[in-house]
Amino acid sequence: MDYVFINFIHLFCAILFVGYVFCDAIIMPKSDFDSNIKKAIMKKSALIYAFIFIILIASGIYLYFLNTFSKLELIFFVLKIFCIFLIFFCALLSIYKLRIKKQKDAFVIKYAHLIAIILCLFVVLFAKLIFLV
Repeated sequence: MDYVFINFIHLFCAILFVGYVFCDAIIMPKSDFDSNIKKAIMKKSALIYAFIFIILIASGIYLYFLNTFSKLELIFFVLKIFCIFLIFFCALLSIYKLRIKKQKDAFVIKYAHLIAIILCLFVVLFAKLIFLV
């Protein structure tokens, strides 16, 4: 029962995380959307986004300790973790460039969510491959 509940939380947070990134990268790109509206949305959603990411990571760690992986499954799991690390690093780098360096046109800031959505697709692919092998 514990596994089912944590897995549900993990999948729900993953859907919200990928949906948020998809919405920001594809539906509301920076050039096509009013910047004041986008700033208001981003300000409200930043805390929710961070909270969901923390729950996603915590539930993923918990699920890792509940599973035993074969060698091939472990390779896919490590690739999944690497993609998640890249998403986290990209987020930290864009926050650093935006908040501390005050750069608004840096490559990472412009394309952070587009990079994240591509990496999210790989995370989902590797997650599915873990249980298909």
